[in-house]
Amino acid sequence: FPTPLTSTYGPTTTSSENTDTGVTTAESSCSQDFCTIEVSDECKLAYRVNDGFTITVELTCDESDEWVGIGFSKDGQMQNSEAVLGIPDHQPLKYALNGKYTAAVVQMPEHKQTLMDATLEVDEDGRTVMKFTKILKEHMIEDEEEIFLLYAKGMSSTLGYHPNRSSFKLAL
Repeated sequence: FPTPLTSTYGPTTTSSENTDTGVTTAESSCSQDFCTIEVSDECKLAYRVNDGFTITVELTCDESDEWVGIGFSKDGQMQNSEAVLGIPDHQPLKYALNGKYTAAVVQMPEHKQTLMDATLEVDEDGRTVMKFTKILKEHMIEDEEEIFLLYAKGMSSTLGYHPNRSSFKLAL
């Protein structure tokens, strides 16, 4: 049975984990209020789907020295997906995830930088908070009925390997 996740922002999000794949599925009505999912022991993701066209995201992590990312994938895999990466002291930007090595993570060209209200800040409690609104169906995930949201958190402020990661499926 699905396990309800408690939301500090609004309605409850229901999720279930497939033990074969380790992927969590989020079934939600998060179109009016924010729903929250704990993506790791250190980070929580609050999101709201706006009229099925955009998604507003707020990722809050307990520490402030590492880069963080939220990816958008059609199959739950990093490769051939896109992500919004927040690197300390930089504005969050969109990247193409062309492979699982650092050189394959490429900043998208200016005309594909379609984020709205993108910020990366350290709050008064020392937590990293990345916020943005993104067009849901663009570039690599145009015709999907469901997408996977990918979470990653690096070990330093330099983009690289990320031992902290998870994913969940979002029905659109």
